[in-house]
Amino acid sequence: MGASAASSRSLRERVGALRNLRPFLLMVWRTSPELTAASLVLRLLRAVMPVATLYVGKLIIDNVVLLVQAPHKPETLRLWLDSGLLNWLGLLLLAEFALAVLADILGRVVSLSTACSPSA
Repeated sequence: MGASAASSRSLRERVGALRNLRPFLLMVWRTSPELTAASLVLRLLRAVMPVATLYVGKLIIDNVVLLVQAPHKPETLRLWLDSGLLNWLGLLLLAEFALAVLADILGRVVSLSTACSPSA
């Protein structure tokens, strides 16, 4: 029972600390509204990136399973490429790569915007 009370107390303390969030955000907003808005938008975009990457990965796996189960599969790589069956898969792989690069760029821009803030 002692461990449970300690964990609920720490949870209560953690939730209670959220009451400081609004004054903190107001202070940051007064420092630089443009930079704060840009930082929030960039952080939201960065938070969506893993979900988008997972979804594209799911589409890649679904497409590979569909191609493997095709009744009349080409026998060589050249025939696969000539048939056009790999076009969608190639586009998905390119999208996955682009999302990975974009996630890295967003991470760097968020770091840069944090370092350039007047309060930093």
